[in-house]
Amino acid sequence: MRLKEKLLRIFGDIKMQKWPPFLYYEPGDYYKVSGADSARIAELVQPGDILLRGYRNYLDGVFIPGEYSHTGVYIGNGLVTHAVAEGVCSVNLFDFLRCDRVMVLSPVGGVDKALERLEKWKGARYDFDFTGGNEAFYCHELAALAYQELDIRKVVPYLGIFRFCRMEKKYLAESFIESPDFWTIIEINPGKKPEKK
Repeated sequence: MRLKEKLLRIFGDIKMQKWPPFLYYEPGDYYKVSGADSARIAELVQPGDILLRGYRNYLDGVFIPGEYSHTGVYIGNGLVTHAVAEGVCSVNLFDFLRCDRVMVLSPVGGVDKALERLEKWKGARYDFDFTGGNEAFYCHELAALAYQELDIRKVVPYLGIFRFCRMEKKYLAESFIESPDFWTIIEINPGKKPEKK
């Protein structure tokens, strides 16, 4: 396993305390989305819906642009398909919803094709280089390419108030939020929204 892959796996469980500033490793489940919130989402979610999740104190949430650092697609039967360091896989909806904030978006169409693609891509590698155009996927890219017929645009990456205009545009959670082809079903504990360009 490459050093970069090992470090990215560890970052997923490192939290950051703002004051006094320090980092700590805590794989526990002290999340702000409650069991009642998760049950409500389970009643509303339909196959093909996009689930965006974010965290308040995890280190990867600091370095991944936006309020929502991870994307998955609900495929039905209580399962969400997403791309993680171990590859493209499906997890239980309630496990996926262990987070601090979540937004569920519904597409205007293309669900059957998207679900077929996701099934075909299960087991594919994670794209640690975030480059696209290969047989590996990062989470936002997986969902965007599943819905490649819809209007999902790459956006300029940013951290906080800083946009990195010289960086190559990427699929991010905002690619779905700003798309006219998705509408919001529910949002729990919304974070700060980036300023629109």
